[in-house]
Amino acid sequence: MRFYFISPNMISFFHAAVAVFASVFFISSPSLLARQVGVLLFEFRAFLDCLDGVVYRARAHQHANISNFGSIGYIIDGVADTFGCVVLLLGLLVYMRRCPPHRSVNQYLPLPTYWGTTKSAGGGEPGGTGSSASSATVGSGKVVFVLCCFCFQMAIAAAFWDRYIAGYHFLLEEADKNITPEQGALQDEVLKSAMMWVVIWFWKIMNSHALMEMLLLSIFLDKVWEFLTCVQYIGFIGLCGLVTVTECHFRNARNYIGRASTNPSVLH
Repeated sequence: MRFYFISPNMISFFHAAVAVFASVFFISSPSLLARQVGVLLFEFRAFLDCLDGVVYRARAHQHANISNFGSIGYIIDGVADTFGCVVLLLGLLVYMRRCPPHRSVNQYLPLPTYWGTTKSAGGGEPGGTGSSASSATVGSGKVVFVLCCFCFQMAIAAAFWDRYIAGYHFLLEEADKNITPEQGALQDEVLKSAMMWVVIWFWKIMNSHALMEMLLLSIFLDKVWEFLTCVQYIGFIGLCGLVTVTECHFRNARNYIGRASTNPSVLH
């Protein structure tokens, strides 16, 4: 049975609604079980995110697994994806405001006892919990900053992922409509090169969808703060390095293929 009345845009709007429902009622909950249910709902949202592209290509009789850059459907899908990521992070913000993450436990172990009294590591009265209890949790400003860092990392990954997907697709597939046989041979050489597959593999684990899956896994395992603080700065370093390597490889590949039209000897 074929549901012709269901359009790709309807699926995009629906998975955005699923993201809101999961974030408001589950991801922001103090209950670990509720947050785990929210993760499962976000995985369902990810399935719908893939489904809208499949439906679009089936309707358009498009066999290649590529995005229709610049189309209304592409924009709606991108907005829905971005919206889903934002509401997930907002849900996490609400959760961490309700249940502030704790600092390292080792920093707040009681100091050795002297003359029958114990001083707390937080600097309060002996045996007291006033200042040490308040300083044992992370402040709201730190939580917002860490979440913003991850949000920027996802934005960078999404922007450059789209750039290189479109660029490599044109360079290695679309451009073959107006190229010489020599350039076609070089396209195959670039596509099958070891460096090409290294670039693809690293983008496979560092694109925005992969980052989202890592975040969802950390929520499911109740390790979200540990994950966010771990990638807070390392994520930027990794993305900058990957973008630099990919940009160099893309430019070199484009120049390498382009030279074949004027210098066929590059094949030898």
